[in-house]
Amino acid sequence: MDNRFLVKNIEKLIFFVLVVILILATVAYKSGFFLRCPDIEKKLSNVRFVEPPDKIGGLDRYKEAIIDLQKEREFSQYDKYFQNDGFTKYVELPPPEPLFELKSVKRLPLDIGYNGFIEYTGGIVGQINIGGATYFVRKGEKIEGYEIIDLTRDYTLVKDSQRKEIKLPLREKLLSDEYEATIFLSDEDETVKIKKGDVIKNFMVLDISPTYVVLLNQVTQEKEYLTLTSKE
Repeated sequence: MDNRFLVKNIEKLIFFVLVVILILATVAYKSGFFLRCPDIEKKLSNVRFVEPPDKIGGLDRYKEAIIDLQKEREFSQYDKYFQNDGFTKYVELPPPEPLFELKSVKRLPLDIGYNGFIEYTGGIVGQINIGGATYFVRKGEKIEGYEIIDLTRDYTLVKDSQRKEIKLPLREKLLSDEYEATIFLSDEDETVKIKKGDVIKNFMVLDISPTYVVLLNQVTQEKEYLTLTSKE
């Protein structure tokens, strides 16, 4: 009897089983049991897009670097990078020592002096020393570019080649406007004395003051200033 019941109701049973399967599949889908593709359109609808800028700022230094790299350079500029072993730690060499070092400056005495006189009935004859030589002169005479303007027991008045008057006290040494500098030559380990107009190692001495010396490189025509760092 059961078999007949199943035969008569087989279609209903199959339909019932399909309905149950459909209900189970629907419940499983909604609960996320099956992998579902994301709804891209729904996700993108909540994203806010920003318009791209017309230009990007702050890149000027990078543009300048690119332009600099594009410039043609002599290969000698890169020689220093090949002088070191790539497996040895790079050690920066100290700067070279200056060619000249100013040690001292002193003011030179005048090359003329009033060292004595001889007085007689006709006046006074003065003893004038110029550069190690001795002259006996009277008022109005000229010697070695100097003119004797006046002679007394205490002083003599002279004019130099620039018509500048100089009063020379008896047996006193006066200082001139000329300076002498002592400089150290580092490459020769030697100390020399120089005056304005001298030439040393292709450098002409343009000026000497109490605190500095001005040199002119006769090759490059560049000036170099030596500042006094110590006094002797």
